[in-house]
Amino acid sequence: MKNKLVLMVGMILVMMALPTIIAVDTLGTFKQGDNISLYQYCDSCTYVNFTSLKYPNGTILIYDESMTKTGTNYNYTWIDTATTGSYFYTVCGDKDTILSCEDITFEITSNGKPEPSGIVIVLFILFFLALIGVTCYLALYSIGHLMSLDFDIKDLAIDWGVFFMIVALYFLEEYYLGNFGIRNYLLWFLSIGGILLIFIPIIAFIISMIIGSLNKRKMNIQPPPRLWGRRRI
Repeated sequence: MKNKLVLMVGMILVMMALPTIIAVDTLGTFKQGDNISLYQYCDSCTYVNFTSLKYPNGTILIYDESMTKTGTNYNYTWIDTATTGSYFYTVCGDKDTILSCEDITFEITSNGKPEPSGIVIVLFILFFLALIGVTCYLALYSIGHLMSLDFDIKDLAIDWGVFFMIVALYFLEEYYLGNFGIRNYLLWFLSIGGILLIFIPIIAFIISMIIGSLNKRKMNIQPPPRLWGRRRI
């Protein structure tokens, strides 16, 4: 019994001597490439050190550098944010004269916003595919009416309206999704859309206005009235 009591007391003393690990906290989400102020609050610490950082690929770097104290807040500016994903950093300080450590996580995304939900991505892709279908249809429509020389201002407005929808989709992707793969597809789509929905419709409209109008004038020209009646034989 005495030996068990000594063992329990020894285990308690060992646990008290070990650093206290507090539950993981979240710092937030930040934009790729921006400087980040890593911080820690401690009202009873005389120092807090930034000790280590875990990258999204699992690499752990040891820093052990003092954080700048401002009242009860401690800060450390970190600038290596080229990689997107989840990061963990550890800070240690003498909280209530006891060495205590805390793990804090934060996210790096290309647009500085949290990753969108799956339904948002699905809706975005469906809208993107719908615009591709509409663009292909309008391209064939423009070419057909160019050959018929009856492409009018209403047709031009519809083509331009769809193109500006593609532009709006590009900015929405950058603001809400921040996905480089989708963004590259949108840039390619913008280039193709500029040809199919801006360049070709302008040519079709100008040719229809010039040649089409001339053809209509020719059709509407009436032969001059006869000044003399039919000659008698």
